[in-house]
Amino acid sequence: MFVRREPELKRLELACADTRQNIILFHAAGGTGKTALLKAWLKQLEVNNWNGFDKVYGWSFYSQGTDEARQASSESFVHDALIFFGDAEPDAGTALDKAARLVALVQAQKTLLLLDGLEPLQHKAQPQGKLRDAGLERLLNDLALHNPGLLVVSSRLAIPGFDWQGVAQIPVDAFAAADGAALLQALGVQGTAQELETASTAFGGHGLALVLLATWLKALHGADVRCHQEVALLDAADVEYFGGHAQRVMRSYEQFFGEDSAEIALLKVLSLFDRPVCWEEVMVVLEPSLIQGLTDKLGHVEKQGGFLGFFQHETFVRLDDKHWAVLLQRLGEARLLNNSADADLGDEVVIAQSEDWTPLKVFDTHPLIREHFAAGLQRMPDVWREANRRLYEYYKNQAVEFPDSFETMQPLYAAVGHGCRAGLHLEALNDVYWKRILRENKFFSIRKLGLLGSDLSALAGMFATLWTRPVATLGEDWQGFILNHAAICLRAQSRLREALEPMRAGEDMRVAQESWLNAAKSAGNLSELQVTLGDLSAAVESARRSMAWADKSEDASWRMVSRTTLADALQLSGESEAALVLFAEAETMQQEWQSEYPLLYSLRGYRYCDALLARVAQMDNSAARGLILELRERGEKTLDWVTNHFTNMGLLDISLHHLTLARVQVLSTRFTVDNAGANPPYTDDNSAQAVEIGGHFQQAVAGLRDSGNQDDLPRGLLHRATWYMQQGRLAKAQRDLQEALQIAQRGEMRLHEVDAHLGFAALLKRPDFENLEALEPNLSAGAHLDRAEALIDATGYESRRGRLAALRQ
Repeated sequence: MFVRREPELKRLELACADTRQNIILFHAAGGTGKTALLKAWLKQLEVNNWNGFDKVYGWSFYSQGTDEARQASSESFVHDALIFFGDAEPDAGTALDKAARLVALVQAQKTLLLLDGLEPLQHKAQPQGKLRDAGLERLLNDLALHNPGLLVVSSRLAIPGFDWQGVAQIPVDAFAAADGAALLQALGVQGTAQELETASTAFGGHGLALVLLATWLKALHGADVRCHQEVALLDAADVEYFGGHAQRVMRSYEQFFGEDSAEIALLKVLSLFDRPVCWEEVMVVLEPSLIQGLTDKLGHVEKQGGFLGFFQHETFVRLDDKHWAVLLQRLGEARLLNNSADADLGDEVVIAQSEDWTPLKVFDTHPLIREHFAAGLQRMPDVWREANRRLYEYYKNQAVEFPDSFETMQPLYAAVGHGCRAGLHLEALNDVYWKRILRENKFFSIRKLGLLGSDLSALAGMFATLWTRPVATLGEDWQGFILNHAAICLRAQSRLREALEPMRAGEDMRVAQESWLNAAKSAGNLSELQVTLGDLSAAVESARRSMAWADKSEDASWRMVSRTTLADALQLSGESEAALVLFAEAETMQQEWQSEYPLLYSLRGYRYCDALLARVAQMDNSAARGLILELRERGEKTLDWVTNHFTNMGLLDISLHHLTLARVQVLSTRFTVDNAGANPPYTDDNSAQAVEIGGHFQQAVAGLRDSGNQDDLPRGLLHRATWYMQQGRLAKAQRDLQEALQIAQRGEMRLHEVDAHLGFAALLKRPDFENLEALEPNLSAGAHLDRAEALIDATGYESRRGRLAALRQ
């Protein structure tokens, strides 16, 4: 049953014909009717042969629930969509790689993409509505800039800062009194127009509440609208919560059916899941034995077997088919249960009743109904734990021992979630997550399948306070692992602010244990993260602590590493001389620690070269050429080491060395004097040197992207953009700057954001620049410089003050 929302339908109709409209997001409280709106529009499109769309694809995130603590991700959607659009390897790459491939597939034709119920992937707290899934944010940002078709999204929350050109965020209001009255009347409620409008107003014009109210009035009061006043009252605070009006009706249904009824028991069973479930999964909770206070209402216990009354065992026997069908019929008529995976509570519900009745293939109900009855079940902790224990055992045993794809990994993730809710944190962590999902130190789910979002969902259940306090039953070693691993996953997902808390908690724990080496690592990681966020003064302090803990540990490697961490924070803060002293000290320690590799390499080597490259601008040509030659020799030697001498070097280490060599060679072109004594503005695109530089940049950016380190990828993009500008390849420079700025803004990477704004200012000031693609944000060069200056002031990024001044001139 759908009451037409003419303004919203008209907006969708116009968007189909408007090539400038890329995304429409409808936002409103849960149960307002957003999903019903989209379904009605789809039916209308189907009649009109899909209005010229080549492909139509829809996904509902409600299947992952709405509880923020469960940390839903876009991975199921992206995997399914990649298969739908024909991607050859849906399991390959990081979450952002997969999102980028999906964007390209969607953009390849005129596609209608519908995403319903986005709020599980948004922050409920401040900043409210911000997307916390990097892959999904990449998809939305890219389609906002270029979309031959249309993306339609529904959510309880708007997305802050997403008012881009081509994006419309539209609130869906509750039904006006007259429209709510029309809905009640269409559902069979009887009364005068005034009485129907009064009832609609009493329930806030809330769509789901009015649907449930109509069925309640018909079942108990002969459809007389005047009886709406008998619906249970709630505190004002409850009504303010999303779906509060619907909860009033649900509480009345609890009174009608009886809190100990089979109907309420089944709804509580369904609330154990955050998605539609099949009959077999429901039976896991019901069988083989009774759970007092839950399943005793859905069957009975029989004693079977034995000899002369001895050695008998008890077996749970569910309701017979006839009673089960009646139970489902009553819940369906009350609009509390759907009869298929793709129904919604605005549809007519028909459940077959016959002698050869078969159970529903799928049980589903509205997310607000699941939330309501889950809250009641959690007030029965023993029942809650036992029901989740059964599901934990079921999913754990259902999965193959070592899954090797996204789909086969899902039962293990479900097992971890139910195991944590059953209080089996240690068993779920050790036996399932560590041994079978991660495959211990192989970190298979992340490194091979790129399932950072799913891993975060699993890790969330291990915390008593999300991201800061692991459950006490895990013990100190496992708690330290959980804190560190959660921080790594959050950081890789560009959720950098959230990653601060587990890092701080991890350092405090290691200091309390006097585990100085681990404390040094935790403080060092924290400093690096604070650098990325632009909290430079805090980064310096964390790096000083890291150095102090490393010295206490007497570990030669980390005493050296900690000095480069502090040197990097000081260099970025404008204290270049102090930084170079520390880098030199660290390299001396490197020579003592590994005499066969006397130069700093890996990330610490990149940092040292970065500090030395910053000195070139302060030198005369002769000194600059000498330092550049030294840096090139250093770069080639250390690249050989990390590529051919070490077996444990990852993509990040190798990519940073390629980036160093590319930067050094770009800088060398500025100090190459030709026969006429002129400094050429750029190198010919086809020259041997340009090809070599381009090769290093390509390997650097591709490697940084494939490494999954989102906070490092902008380094490569920004430096390559500078090279493209030097070559005159301005469209390519623009694309790199655009991507770097998006990543920086998404993750609050304020130093990268400064560099992106400076890069845009340099690009826009060029007389030969033509804006070939829509810029977002669409700012002037001066506005970019203003934003860069404000960020430099806020972060203390003093090493960029000189470039800002040069661009101002």
